[in-house]
Amino acid sequence: MKRKLLIFATALSVMVIACNPSSNNNAAALKIIDIENSINTIQVVKLSEVANSIEYIPLETSDSILIGNISKIVCENNKIYVSDNSDKLFVFDREGMHLRTLNRKGRGPGEYVVLRSFKVDDVTGNILVLDFSGRVNIYDSLHNFVQSIEATKKGVNFTGFENFGDTIFAASHFVLTDNASTEIIIYDSSSITRDSVTFRPIDFISSVSDNSEIPLRINHPVIVKYNNEIRYFSVKGDTIFSLNSKLEKSVAYLFNQGKYREPDRITFEDFMSKNGSFISISPYLSETDGNLFLTMMLRGQTKEPIVRTFNLPDGTVNESVRTDAYGIFRKTDGKFFILAQPVKGVPGLSEDFKQGPPFWPKFSNSNQELISHKSAVEIINFARDNGEFGSSIKEVASKIDDYSNPVVIIAQTR
Repeated sequence: MKRKLLIFATALSVMVIACNPSSNNNAAALKIIDIENSINTIQVVKLSEVANSIEYIPLETSDSILIGNISKIVCENNKIYVSDNSDKLFVFDREGMHLRTLNRKGRGPGEYVVLRSFKVDDVTGNILVLDFSGRVNIYDSLHNFVQSIEATKKGVNFTGFENFGDTIFAASHFVLTDNASTEIIIYDSSSITRDSVTFRPIDFISSVSDNSEIPLRINHPVIVKYNNEIRYFSVKGDTIFSLNSKLEKSVAYLFNQGKYREPDRITFEDFMSKNGSFISISPYLSETDGNLFLTMMLRGQTKEPIVRTFNLPDGTVNESVRTDAYGIFRKTDGKFFILAQPVKGVPGLSEDFKQGPPFWPKFSNSNQELISHKSAVEIINFARDNGEFGSSIKEVASKIDDYSNPVVIIAQTR
């Protein structure tokens, strides 16, 4: 199957560079994300160019509702679902008021050992929880246990999944061993494997004298839902594939990284370098009907490095430099834009609705809303330090304090 997918991607590439223009070639050209020829130009993009409005929703805070580092947010059926590092799933209404908490951590029937990821079915309201073993537990909207579906692969670590209703699941996994491949397994509610896709391992070349190989980076399979299809790709690949509910595969997009493509084999030091001549695609992706939102590590190609300084206990100052950057692929005309920082040191879209901090989607939902979050401290500090940005964000800041739960931010797209 992997060979068939590769052949299909190659065939599409040939179509794109064909000399004779046609409607098919034009459609194929709109699938090319041209990073190579966009890398040297950056521009500020306003949120209003991709969205109609924005909401800031402070989440209720109490002794029993304390959210740590957020791992995922889902907004469906006018509810906000938030998971953090506590293996709990907090549910709020659209105003941020707490409704209930799913906490089924354990090893018994209907329980999970680790809440690795979760989904909410936008039709039934059922909550699907992925355990690290690949088991999917299904709960109804009131958190009553419905059923468990066992993964068809054992002894591996599952990192994420997507679903077609309650019947078919696409889950990704990896094994922490030398030269181990990562894989997407597609299985159904009867725990029968329907298909699979394998991504080759990432090889690092050790910089020590024996030139041995060390497994320091995992080739994460990325899987996200867009409408009724699942997008998936390898962070080392050049193709975003699409899978529909009939399990039919197609090519959704192709990356043109050209001379900036990450080498197949590199040292860990080169990968971590801030001055490298290549770029890396990060395993984060959001998509709406109009746009595709990508994150990249630009290294030496960055025009605006993100510099942070930290005061250490001994009085010295530590400085960190990141070369992360955001890009938007406009699906209507196939244009790719790398975003300039609207506020120095803060990448993202310029938030021109309520003059809040730069916005960047971390998640999206079935209504194609773009979802992000900021800590209460980030909102408060931004309102304090950016007085010229108006009263709207100050009003949000006035409702919270340093110990409040995070603020969920939702942008409604065009």
